[in-house]
Amino acid sequence: MDIPTRLAALLVASALTVAAQAAPRYRFEAIASPTGTQLWRNGDLNDAGQVAAVWYTPQGDATWQIQAALYTPGLGQVAIGPVSTDELAVYGLNASGAVVGAVGDSDAMRAWRFSPTAAPIGGAAAGVRSAAMAINDAGATVGFHARPDGLPRPWIASPGGTPQPLASLDEGAAIGINNRGEVLYAGPGGPGFPIYRVDPATGTVTPVGNSAVDTISAARLNDDGDIAVTFGWRFTGAGVFHADGSFTQLAGLPGYADQQSFDLNDRGQVLGASYNAGPGIPFDSRPFVYTPGVGTVDPLALTDVPDGWTGLALTRLNNHGDILGSGYFGDDARVFLLRNVATPVPEPGTLAMLGWGLFAVGCAGRAARRGRSGGAGPG
Repeated sequence: MDIPTRLAALLVASALTVAAQAAPRYRFEAIASPTGTQLWRNGDLNDAGQVAAVWYTPQGDATWQIQAALYTPGLGQVAIGPVSTDELAVYGLNASGAVVGAVGDSDAMRAWRFSPTAAPIGGAAAGVRSAAMAINDAGATVGFHARPDGLPRPWIASPGGTPQPLASLDEGAAIGINNRGEVLYAGPGGPGFPIYRVDPATGTVTPVGNSAVDTISAARLNDDGDIAVTFGWRFTGAGVFHADGSFTQLAGLPGYADQQSFDLNDRGQVLGASYNAGPGIPFDSRPFVYTPGVGTVDPLALTDVPDGWTGLALTRLNNHGDILGSGYFGDDARVFLLRNVATPVPEPGTLAMLGWGLFAVGCAGRAARRGRSGGAGPG
């Protein structure tokens, strides 16, 4: 291979390396339920395609049995964590298949944590009225428990350890932790709440927000420190507070007045829903995925959903852009994935650079050929 040809190959490879994100497209994958169960509550999704969800076994007139299960592609479902006859929730799943959540009703719920490399932990030692809300890939866990006066108090637990107070904070809930160790903390408030980034190593607590976004009802944190939020109360909007202090408000889908954020990945994609609500406005909802540089799309409109599925809801998003959802197949509540099968395309600027680069390569090639032939050629 001569030098111009090698240079052209390098330019193409470089252009593909800096490719932008393409508009997503999806392949529908149904996930088989644990034998004899129905879906109780959806949970979380990791980058390996594992899914943690909660299932119940109908017992006729007897008490139902509720338990979480971890689905692994190629291996199927495995029951994990505690068993409940009342309530059970999965709130977090990390890259190693460790799961956290809460078990029991609101008056007696307890945090729980499951690790695939050790015996299940039946409670995160956070006391009654506690919940484990998130776990990062190192196994650090955050959550909250009730103070003696009933108000929540945030905590953080080292991998495999027991909860400790989060910084100097005495009221509120730790609801997220990323792989840099930053914690998303929700302070006390009415129907909405202020949110903060917390650095446990230094105890630094930084408020997140601006004058236009003063009521936040939901939030998610990614590894870049960006936070996707739902803001407002009666009529809501969706947006992202970036780690550099800037804010992006999401437009949602055309024809819908209100937006909600559900999840945020490390590519900056936001999973949410657009809907209409208010006096005289029929409630209507459609999911959306916002991709930086691409815009907002309805993922269900980009998916060939098999016949027989109804009531589809999308809840979680991983770093590949895959989406976890639930719905009904006939009368059965089930779980599914929308696999992102889009191919990234170079940004316009990259294409322009590639064009100029290949033009330069062509000139170099012609010059080399002229040199070898001894001819001057056209100027």
